[in-house]
Amino acid sequence: LKPVFMGTDEAAKAESRACVAFVLDEIYKLLHPMMPFMTEELWAQTAGEGRERASLLCHAAWPSPDFEDAEAAADINWLVDLVSGIRSVRSEMNVPPAAIAPLVVVGANDVTRERL
Repeated sequence: LKPVFMGTDEAAKAESRACVAFVLDEIYKLLHPMMPFMTEELWAQTAGEGRERASLLCHAAWPSPDFEDAEAAADINWLVDLVSGIRSVRSEMNVPPAAIAPLVVVGANDVTRERL
């Protein structure tokens, strides 16, 4: 995030701030049962940064584990599977983690070829 905030693209800065505010709000909700006083104070201090807050943190809805964007979740899952597959092949072939090796894809379907 630091390069974005130090850059000149104001739209990227605003989007990054909104994303950070959303993530912090969700973290405060998750931490609230274990750290109620601290999270309630942070919730109050950061009230102007994110979404509108109608109540105290103790009355806020618990975060939902559902994905709001199923297509984005599918893309991330595809990427995680790809990286896991590459790492397992590197491990089987005894390629050191620091070594840079070319990626050779054999038998990939059209969707995979387009994504790569």
